[in-house]
Amino acid sequence: MGPLTQNEILILAVLRSGERYGREVMEQVEALTKGRYRLSLGGLYTTLHRMEKKGLLSGRWGDRRSEEPYAQRRYYRISGFGQRVLAEAEAALTPALRSVRTSGGAG
Repeated sequence: MGPLTQNEILILAVLRSGERYGREVMEQVEALTKGRYRLSLGGLYTTLHRMEKKGLLSGRWGDRRSEEPYAQRRYYRISGFGQRVLAEAEAALTPALRSVRTSGGAG
């Protein structure tokens, strides 16, 4: 598997705190980045599906809701493999980010 994309890192970081459905993931990414980054709905579900295929997360269908009987939410949870991959990405990125912060940014 290649390196994680920015979307994948953000989604895994959000799911680390617990199971969420798609729109919650989108809202939490925006909150985590203080509004600097927003996922589109189409991009979100494409990425979630790809991540599920890679084994980074698992999904399950929730119960049908009485207020919307034809709608069913899909909930996502980070897998053990996803946790390890996220930890590796954080370990690789942290020193680089620290050096950029201490040097005052790019030259």
